[in-house]
Amino acid sequence: MDQITSKYQLILLGDSNQHLNDFKGMLFDRMSRLGLEMDKLIDYPTPEGRVRNMPALAIYFRIRGIVENEDERVIKNLQSEGVPMVTVARSSDKMKEEQASSLFSEDNFTLASSSSDSYLKLADYVLDLFGLLDKKKVLVNYEKEASDKIVKALSRELLLRNYDVAEEPYQINGNGNFEETCTDRLADSEILIFFHSSRSLRDPWVQARLAYAARLQVGVVEVMEWDNVLPYGLLNKQVRLDKLAVLNRSKAGIAAGLADMVECLRIANRALQTRNLTGALCKYITKLSTVDWKLHPGYWVSSYQYDKTQCYVPAIGATHPECFDALSARAERLVPKSEEKEKIYLLYDSLCTKSCDETYRERLNGYSPIELMDVRKFFPVQQPKKKKNVFLLVSIPSPWKEEDQSYFQTINLLEVRHAICTFFAMLPPDVVVHLAAYPSVLPLIGSVLKWRGQNPKDCVKIYMHGYFIGKHPDYDGIFKDCIVTINEQSEKNDEAGAWKLIYDEMLKVDSYDAGVVIGGAAGDIAVALQFIDKHAFCLPVSSTGGVAKEFYDKHMKMIKCPIAIKEELEDETIEYQNLFKAFLEAL
Repeated sequence: MDQITSKYQLILLGDSNQHLNDFKGMLFDRMSRLGLEMDKLIDYPTPEGRVRNMPALAIYFRIRGIVENEDERVIKNLQSEGVPMVTVARSSDKMKEEQASSLFSEDNFTLASSSSDSYLKLADYVLDLFGLLDKKKVLVNYEKEASDKIVKALSRELLLRNYDVAEEPYQINGNGNFEETCTDRLADSEILIFFHSSRSLRDPWVQARLAYAARLQVGVVEVMEWDNVLPYGLLNKQVRLDKLAVLNRSKAGIAAGLADMVECLRIANRALQTRNLTGALCKYITKLSTVDWKLHPGYWVSSYQYDKTQCYVPAIGATHPECFDALSARAERLVPKSEEKEKIYLLYDSLCTKSCDETYRERLNGYSPIELMDVRKFFPVQQPKKKKNVFLLVSIPSPWKEEDQSYFQTINLLEVRHAICTFFAMLPPDVVVHLAAYPSVLPLIGSVLKWRGQNPKDCVKIYMHGYFIGKHPDYDGIFKDCIVTINEQSEKNDEAGAWKLIYDEMLKVDSYDAGVVIGGAAGDIAVALQFIDKHAFCLPVSSTGGVAKEFYDKHMKMIKCPIAIKEELEDETIEYQNLFKAFLEAL
């Protein structure tokens, strides 16, 4: 059934007052949460079998399978006026053809065993038909046997908060092509909630899936059991389920806490996505002296040149054709009707959209005055004159390690994600990046390089210690021929000693042209200081937090910083495209 936009009125009929009233209560609850007026939506038939105000939709609760004469008169009256009708029946009911009435259309809704869940879905279905829902899409991945009950509680909580929730169980089989098994639903979601099992934390398919979501700028929440303690921090929001709450069957409390986290992450993720597009654009058009521009509420940009109006609207998360349609309509409203010379650009980032959307974007691009613009065109990949070596120090502090606590308080995982994506998306083909094999970031780097079609062995050199083999995920599938394995045993043969040997090996390289610090955990500040003592300029991306922030706040005066990079770092909102463009040009 297509979306209904002409009237906001609903009529309820049926042979079960209990089911009708229970659904009405759920609908009222949903409407109150959305701030909608209730008295304008629902109508009831008069005793004469006529409708006072002809509704846009009718729902008939056919629980007993009997149509009373009075109801039949009302239904015929509705049909004569062309009112669409949805029938509701039990899932166990098997209506025989001779029992089916010609009064009803093919649209129907089946009550599941849990009527309250069915009512909730039906209420959202009705409100969505009226165009009253702004759906926020969430995908939940879980192993069915491990987390089924918590997932059901979480889905219900998110539905109550007006989220469109898709549950997708996964099975780890140790093989299979990720690209073939990755669903379109992941790319179309704003948030991915991934429930880890004991096996998934080190599985390459899972790492590739999470990295793919991060590259598309999907917010990710990783949920682990209480006994899963990782020796490293994760790139995404991480939650450990409280053992006592789980054992006490406090599913509702766990679900509410996770839903709160999803709400916060969605808001922060959307704000960062918008800033990444409009911020890059503002910096770009500022350099054109003949253009005046203004950033308007809602994060759209208008510029004026030679009496010509141009509007730039960020197409955030618009990987689905319907999103582009809505944004196109919005963009057309932004330009005054009196303007004859007008152009509307929908900004998007090709790094974060699927290849299957290109056909639709090309079709939409043909409608005047709308034109799509890839923000990547502002920052083409630079072509250096000679081979360059860059030292990259990137890691994530762990919330479970005492020595990482101060850095974990300042780390911004969304900024770390975008800084990594932007840096490797802009990386020239003749620059080689030297970095340690940190588990949380390597899959994301591999995903970006794959999007670029660049062979990792031509642009990265990864240092790993034999101590971590079997303890960290396997990266051979992503970075084959790129890994330098260090087998020298440390004094205590422990994790700290292994990391020290890795960084010692990295610092032996004499030909570094510059360094970059993104995020950073305990111990990394000493490595960064060793680098600037021995080598040239090191760029701390302070907005990512962690060691990078401490390095910028306390040690930036020790570094000879190019003027262009200094100006970018001193900007209140660092725009990574501009920052890394200045950095790569200074090599």
